Amino acid sequence: MLQLPTYGTGKLYNLAKLQERHREILRLAAMGGTDKDIANRMNVTPVMVRYTRRCALGSKQLATLRNGRDGMTADITQRIQELAPDALRVIEEVVQQGTIDNIAIDRKERLAASNKILDRAGHVPPQRIIGDINHRLLTNDSIQEIKDRAKELSAINGNLISDAEVIES
Repeated sequence: MLQLPTYGTGKLYNLAKLQERHREILRLAAMGGTDKDIANRMNVTPVMVRYTRRCALGSKQLATLRNGRDGMTADITQRIQELAPDALRVIEEVVQQGTIDNIAIDRKERLAASNKILDRAGHVPPQRIIGDINHRLLTNDSIQEIKDRAKELSAINGNLISDAEVIES
């Protein structure tokens, strides 16, 4: 009977055959799942996920799954590249003439399409970021009041307060 390796030995738990559970673990790993997430989903331990991914059969199967996924992504990218000239023609027609195949397009939709084109071309409008930033000027007297109040509260709570040093700039 095979035993799990002890921590730090560097030994791998090598599977002789991939069962259906192992294949599902590898499929989830190929989709980007973490060991912990896969373990929770499959109701197994993270150690089992780890040794399934790292064993010789698991590594080979995982590489096959990832290559297949990469190939599918390349096919989709190729199809998008082939459709790009047609999409550009439609966009040009909408922006310049306000029609698609002689069907009138609303001005609002034309403006939205124009904005999307400019965004994709790298001309994104600045985004307004709202932040609540407070600056306060404190006098030495107000700082001393804050420190005295902190000392009073620390005596009530039983916390130790050490004196802070005021740094003037």
